[in-house]
Amino acid sequence: MALSGKQWFQSLKDAKVIVVRKNHINFTRNRLYENAVFLDKICANLADELVMKGGHLSIMDRVAGGAKCAIFAHDLARQISTRRSLPCLSAHLKKVGSLQYSLNVRLKKTERTIFCVDVLDNELQLKSLTNAMLDAGGKTLPYLATLWNTTGRTVIDGIKIVSLISSQDKVLLI
Repeated sequence: MALSGKQWFQSLKDAKVIVVRKNHINFTRNRLYENAVFLDKICANLADELVMKGGHLSIMDRVAGGAKCAIFAHDLARQISTRRSLPCLSAHLKKVGSLQYSLNVRLKKTERTIFCVDVLDNELQLKSLTNAMLDAGGKTLPYLATLWNTTGRTVIDGIKIVSLISSQDKVLLI
């Protein structure tokens, strides 16, 4: 059985990925990426969530990670590959300006890509991913996988947000 958002929040707190101090939350991605087994479990859960939300893994050719999410994108792509018994590649964004990003690879016009970011905290992140994808030449699938969605939105510009933790989960900050 999959964990709830509250349970994932607690698991990330226990792993010190999320640190709460005086009602302020810090997300420490380095702590997450140091623990390969924990990240593997997270990516397996997200792959399952994508299927439950209607995502057909058979059409996912690549997972593109937001800036600083290369490891996350790679591990999620590996989980998708395992489930579909076909390779699923990964890519990530690199910063090329103050609010501009580019994908680290050139895509085929037929290549279908989903997005992932560890924390989604504003719509500009998704717009940056979408613009980078269009510039790289691929097709964007209507999904974004994230560990933590703080926006409160389940769909942004037609892209479904699949998350482990959502701002709609009533998490305790103690």
